Amino acid sequence: MKRHKILFQALAAAMLVVSCSEYDDSSLWKQVDEAQKQIAELTASLTQLEGQIGLLAAAQNGGVITSIKENTNGGFTISYTTADGKEATAIVAGKDDIKSVDIIGTKEENGVLYWTITVGGKTTVLTDKDGAKIPVAGRTPSFTTDKDGYWMVNGSYILDSKGDKIKSSGHKASLIASVEKNEDGSVTLTLADGSKITVDTAESFSLKVFFNGKEVKDELKVEDGTTTLEFTYSLTGKAVDNAVLKVTRAESVEASVDDAGGKIKVAVPDPLRKGQFTLMAADESGHLAVRTVRMRGTFSVETENDLWKTVEEKLLAPGCNYYSMEFKNITRKMHVLEIDLTNPAIEVTTSYADDIVPNPNANSNKNNGFNLRETLSQLCARKTAAGEDVIAGFNTGYFDSNDGISRGAHIEEGELVYMNNPAVVANLGNHAWAFTIFKDNTASCGKKVFTGKMEVAGKEYNFYSVNDTIVRGRNASRMKSYPVNLYTSRYVKYPHPEKQSITNPLSANALYITAKYSSMNMTVNNGWFEATVTAIADGRSTALTEAPYLTDSKEVGIQITGNTADEIASAVKVGDNIRLMAQMDVEGVVKPIQTQNSTMWHYVTDGENTLNTVPASHDFRTLIDPMTFVCIDKSGSRIMIAEIDGRQTGFSIGVNAEEVTEIALRLGAWNSTRFDGGGSSAMWAKKDGVSGLVSSPSDSKGERSCLNYMYVRKK
Repeated sequence: MKRHKILFQALAAAMLVVSCSEYDDSSLWKQVDEAQKQIAELTASLTQLEGQIGLLAAAQNGGVITSIKENTNGGFTISYTTADGKEATAIVAGKDDIKSVDIIGTKEENGVLYWTITVGGKTTVLTDKDGAKIPVAGRTPSFTTDKDGYWMVNGSYILDSKGDKIKSSGHKASLIASVEKNEDGSVTLTLADGSKITVDTAESFSLKVFFNGKEVKDELKVEDGTTTLEFTYSLTGKAVDNAVLKVTRAESVEASVDDAGGKIKVAVPDPLRKGQFTLMAADESGHLAVRTVRMRGTFSVETENDLWKTVEEKLLAPGCNYYSMEFKNITRKMHVLEIDLTNPAIEVTTSYADDIVPNPNANSNKNNGFNLRETLSQLCARKTAAGEDVIAGFNTGYFDSNDGISRGAHIEEGELVYMNNPAVVANLGNHAWAFTIFKDNTASCGKKVFTGKMEVAGKEYNFYSVNDTIVRGRNASRMKSYPVNLYTSRYVKYPHPEKQSITNPLSANALYITAKYSSMNMTVNNGWFEATVTAIADGRSTALTEAPYLTDSKEVGIQITGNTADEIASAVKVGDNIRLMAQMDVEGVVKPIQTQNSTMWHYVTDGENTLNTVPASHDFRTLIDPMTFVCIDKSGSRIMIAEIDGRQTGFSIGVNAEEVTEIALRLGAWNSTRFDGGGSSAMWAKKDGVSGLVSSPSDSKGERSCLNYMYVRKK
């Protein structure tokens, strides 16, 4: 944008001249060429300046020069390492290149170096937007110029003592004028303003850290279950015999130096998310060397690797981090929530759109953008307005949009809000899995098996579904096979009052028992729950004018048909107590469940790639789509929710099964399963007080109305 503005100004000025004389475009094109040259020179100069500033800042913070190479133009390319181990380079121009340029320099005041700028022989100390001087050892400043050539630092104009903006006198800027290597191995940098700074090199004094015999250069991956680590170190230089090494800082770990053994001992919490420690060494000559060692657990987001780089990281709340990633070799964007289920500050829960089910929109399953049901953004906004401190949300289970039902169980706050009937379960074998969060703050991707029981007049019966469309009475054979089904106040006759042509009917030809829970509502894997019969409606011989819809969340409706209805009708009356129990077996585990939504496939199992269990012809294997998926660590107490944008050429292409499996394993997943994808994929977050979608919807009409979602809230 800046380039086009400068060119436009040059063209406009030239056209103004030729309009008053004979037409001669040579002057115009000369000015255009000069403008282009100005842009190129200034851009190159600022790029070099950025590297030089980084070098000087690193020198003030314990960095060291690793190599100096003389260039053909008489300048130098200097490679250096920062105190935290990052490698970078700086280019210093030859002496003939720094005449008549703006000078970035330093000025010492009370023992502190501050950044300055000299233009036209006049020097100004740089200040931030609050007027405070900017120290060389502080945040590295970013220099730019606006379209008119006025200097800016960190996005704000540089002002002189009169408060006026400072304009560049030329098209170049310089910080370092010359480089000289000293006998002790150090390097003296002479700045363009004449001041000198001495920088250590790896030759003069060097500190290296090793783990298992290999130098630690990158982030160290720490396996789960590790509680202690032992590092070794080496100091090289001309005065290392009496050098002192100390731990100056440690985050999430405890580190100590064993001088006699030449070791660094580190105590690590289990499990480790991320941690680091910083070592500082000093010799008798005053040389300093600083080294920071970074570590991360097996299950934590790598901020950068060969696949992706992190462009944003935010702590949404204690126990919940958000990351935005861009892939390096392919156009793909990924958003990740890293959640510690054991952190008492947060919890993960789930909700149906509009808090009702079924929630049909009669769209013949032709989804595109918003259609009657709440979107993720709308649900998070509603929950927030109701007083919940929602910090993140994401789409979850697969669903039938037309009829508004899930393709698997939905357990919310421990209650079984939805369970489809056994015939549907049998037909949806690829949705046998679920993402389950137990009340003990562990999670699972395992297969689920449901059993519902009811006790009336001392006899036990099975119930087969909750809030399922079977109670509409449109499938006689299924009602015969599965004669007892439950529904609650979530089953609403008119799910969308603004469109009353869409209804959730209840069969008028069944026996209905309405009961009210004596204390707590029935929750999953918590044994029997008592309820008192408050009403009975019988439509077996004469159809009911209308079956009983419920409005009280403490009530449960029981629809009974066939011979079972005949038997129960003769044994129950208003005022009787009945008992209900819901059991959900998850891979052989039966313990209280807090949250559960159905998923599809289990392609990482116990740390292994099990994608071979998915048929090669399945869409999951053949299509590249947006996708939302979940990763669980080995302990089961930490999870990652990932959403990958897709179907957007030039922005993000999506992902296929093989790729998502590799990504899940790279994220450290011990188990992984997927939620709905395509146009349904969505992620929402509240960052620095600003909330909204962080993902990019692929539907042409924007964010899609899905059926159920999960969200993270502060307790």
